[in-house]
Amino acid sequence: METLLVDVYSAIPSARRLGLRAWIARMARDLEMPFENSMALCEPYPAAINHGRWVAYCPNCAGAENVGADDPVMMCFSCGNSHLAGKLAPVQFPTERRAIEQLLVERPRQNQNWSPAEAIGNLATENVAHGLPSVDLAD
Repeated sequence: METLLVDVYSAIPSARRLGLRAWIARMARDLEMPFENSMALCEPYPAAINHGRWVAYCPNCAGAENVGADDPVMMCFSCGNSHLAGKLAPVQFPTERRAIEQLLVERPRQNQNWSPAEAIGNLATENVAHGLPSVDLAD
């Protein structure tokens, strides 16, 4: 499924070429970080949008990394997921992902922001208040 905003695959061509997990393994090796290609048993990190990029924030060090819904995992390259023994953290994308993207894609990149605490209706209201075209979210 194609995304309307930037995800890890569109932001990092080598992740698309190699596959996300192979790219993560290569980056971890290059950064001399421990990496285990398995999922940590932890609460999923919520996906958010920052300047048009899907990201997840690390609760251990407050780092952030681009993520993708096709393989919703996160490896923090700031701390190496040290709190998870180098395992991948699961990432939870919102069920309304497409609607959120449709609303934000109308905005300039620097204003394409959303957090899981923000209601989708607020995005639509903000768009109207700024004179942006209305979006049919029925699709």
